[in-house]
Amino acid sequence: MDKEIFRSFRHYNYRVFTPGQFISLIGTWMQTVLLSWLVYRLTNSVYLLGWINFSSQIFSLILAPFAGVLVDRYDNRKILLITQTAATLQALVLGVLTLTGKITVGMIFLLAIFLGMVTSLDMPARQRLVVYLVERVDLPNAISLNSLMVNISRIVGPALGGVLVASFNEGVGFLLNAFSYLFVIASLLLLRVPANNFNNNSTGVWQQFLEGLRYLRSHPEIRRALGIIGFLSFLVMPYPVLLPEVSKKILGTGASGFGQLMAISGVGAMLGALAMAKRQKALGIEKFIYRGGFIFTLAVLGLSFVRSFYLSLLVVFLVGLGMMLTIVPVNTYIQTRVAEEMRGRVMSIYTMMFLGMAPIGSVLIGAVASHLGVMATMRLLGAVGLVGMIFFYWRYRGAD
Repeated sequence: MDKEIFRSFRHYNYRVFTPGQFISLIGTWMQTVLLSWLVYRLTNSVYLLGWINFSSQIFSLILAPFAGVLVDRYDNRKILLITQTAATLQALVLGVLTLTGKITVGMIFLLAIFLGMVTSLDMPARQRLVVYLVERVDLPNAISLNSLMVNISRIVGPALGGVLVASFNEGVGFLLNAFSYLFVIASLLLLRVPANNFNNNSTGVWQQFLEGLRYLRSHPEIRRALGIIGFLSFLVMPYPVLLPEVSKKILGTGASGFGQLMAISGVGAMLGALAMAKRQKALGIEKFIYRGGFIFTLAVLGLSFVRSFYLSLLVVFLVGLGMMLTIVPVNTYIQTRVAEEMRGRVMSIYTMMFLGMAPIGSVLIGAVASHLGVMATMRLLGAVGLVGMIFFYWRYRGAD
């Protein structure tokens, strides 16, 4: 394999941070799948599953812009140590309550809200920290490899989750996730980052937030990339909220089938991230945003017509591939264009678009599915998403 694909590992900080983050991400994806199945098992409702997703991610929409100001003002490593410790406690409580049989949907809502608040600060801090892990010339490669790592964990995590839910209890997986956070905490303690990796600005939080908005107003190319990721995150990326019912009632495969669908989607996303990691330069990367968006939305549309489990595995592979060929170029496009002093605030708005729009979409999709059915809803998502990508391409072609 081309050694240049993994060139970011030349740097000490990237070598130290990546293994710990990888182990933690496996635990996170395992918990994500197990929590979806636990909620569906307790409620038998796609609609409530959408609300759980909403409660876990809505704070990325509400708090992320202000979190970005904090990320620009304070030491990112210390912020991540706090957020990772908080996430450890959340997983520990969730695991104990589930294993003792005391877990309720109300408790899941509260724990999901808590984790959402933590994530709203964690995500922009993580995005900003990446510039201290590698030299700037290797930043596009580091972003692609991070996406590759996320998607390998999307394969391993759901697979482990499927084994645990079939053999033990969801609570075991939640406790293992709590343990996995210890690895990323250890890697953060070993990093060598500059003491001045933040802007010690005395300006008020609100003023700095408005300064970030003014910056975006004067940079339409970054606004456009944020608009595309926000649109897809709102209307298409929440499609997994439909998969538990698709797996159980349409494909007849239950929890194990749900885990396999998520895992194969991760395989497609992994290959998409590998393809982006091979690129030597960020120049021209905006073309991949549109190509990936078309593959992604067409595959979601195609999935709505599939009734065979094995054919559905092929289609979700394309879904994952297209999704990653959109996400990585958008992230790289923004990270390589944003001014350093604005990075935290701009990446917090990226978090707001990427994670914050999804919970609203999840609730909307769950409500629509309760009236139209899961397959008709998925067909609608794919069709609207495709039309949206055609509009973005037509409206902004040649803008760069």
